[in-house]
Amino acid sequence: MAVGPESAEAQAPSSRGVIALVTVAGCVGVGLLGLVTWLLVTGPAPTSMIEPEASASIALQPDEPPAPPTEAPQLATGMAAPDADLTENSQNGPLPSVAKDGRLPLKFYARPFDSKETRPRIAIVIGNLGTSATETDTAIRSLPGTVTLAFMPYRKRLGEWIGLARAAGHEVLLDLPMEPPDVLHNDPGPNALRTALDAPANISRLEWMMAQATGYVGMVGYMGGRFEADRPDFLPILEDIRKRGLLFVDNHSTPQTVGPNIAVELKLPYAIANRQIDLDPSREAIDLQLAELEDVAKRNGSAVGVADVSVPILERVAAWATKLETHGMVLAPITAVVTIKPPPIEPPLTVVPPAPPPPVATDKPEKKG
Repeated sequence: MAVGPESAEAQAPSSRGVIALVTVAGCVGVGLLGLVTWLLVTGPAPTSMIEPEASASIALQPDEPPAPPTEAPQLATGMAAPDADLTENSQNGPLPSVAKDGRLPLKFYARPFDSKETRPRIAIVIGNLGTSATETDTAIRSLPGTVTLAFMPYRKRLGEWIGLARAAGHEVLLDLPMEPPDVLHNDPGPNALRTALDAPANISRLEWMMAQATGYVGMVGYMGGRFEADRPDFLPILEDIRKRGLLFVDNHSTPQTVGPNIAVELKLPYAIANRQIDLDPSREAIDLQLAELEDVAKRNGSAVGVADVSVPILERVAAWATKLETHGMVLAPITAVVTIKPPPIEPPLTVVPPAPPPPVATDKPEKKG
């Protein structure tokens, strides 16, 4: 239908209103788009501006690593600073080494401990540190210095974490990833020791891990149920650890571990975990494992518990440690419980035949022939 001039003029104001409305909507849309873009670029508000939830025991820090210190952290009393004389150069970096004057890294970097202490000793090793910045920082700051901390060698800022741990008084180990029985479902990482590799290849992987940091007293097994049961594979690894003046902690991932026998042969400072206290991660189960460690220490004079870091582990170990001395025991660094002595061997059972019974007395007269 055709529109005349008068009708067109009547519609003109309405058309101008629509155009104005569209223009305003466009401006608002552009403004909203700019606001969204600014939020995406700048990110959410810093976590330091958000009040953390109150914790019943362990106060976790935000999951951001602390800023790298501008200077080396001040070491706890009695803890020695890294010494270049206890290293040797390699293609992977500095490796731990026995000093020319005979000093061993395991003794030089140890936390002081009274050798005259006669109470049963319990060592706790918390491993897989460096994976979570929150848990690692909380372990360093919240656990007693007598708890030994073990760091995964794959992690970034490893040297910084170890420096912070030693500044807080903790003895330090490196986790040693090794092949587990179910490697398809439990990946020990790219440089783990493998039964399919020959000795030189595994030694090369071992030394790559050792070269990632300094200041540690030894290594602790991580996974490794298959590798630790294979003597030809495990022997050269423990031999290399011994010659570098380090200790080894067997995480007891398999009852078939050949580590204790090899350690005795090599005179390697060695400890084996009596309990993996995080097999069941519930708080009740962790408390039960810690109580069992106390029973072992009472019987044997010492005990070793190992666990991967987690919030329940940090909470329960911290709470347990405050009461340990009231039970007549002491929390000790790992260097205070290692041994190079062979385990006690029960003497064989000797069966002694019973003595013949004595002759029976009789009142009958002897016969005379």
